[in-house]
Amino acid sequence: MDYYPRIILQGRKKIDLDKSGIIIKEKIMENLREGNFGYEFLPEDENVKESYLISNGTVHFHSRRKKINSRLLIKLKIDNLDNMKICF
Repeated sequence: MDYYPRIILQGRKKIDLDKSGIIIKEKIMENLREGNFGYEFLPEDENVKESYLISNGTVHFHSRRKKINSRLLIKLKIDNLDNMKICF
């Protein structure tokens, strides 16, 4: 069985799921197998920011576009580990 991503975030702490002996990895897999999770589909998004420059009395507008790929947010609640919330 393969999984993605290999590194997850718990608050500001990074957890590498490839390391052996990590209890949280087993808890995550157990919850996924049993269907004890919530999910949310986050569609593709585009942020547009505009800046301007005034030069010789003329205003020049510059737009910056940032595209964000669609994502799948998986929410797990693991009771045995201090009710930590982990998001992929």
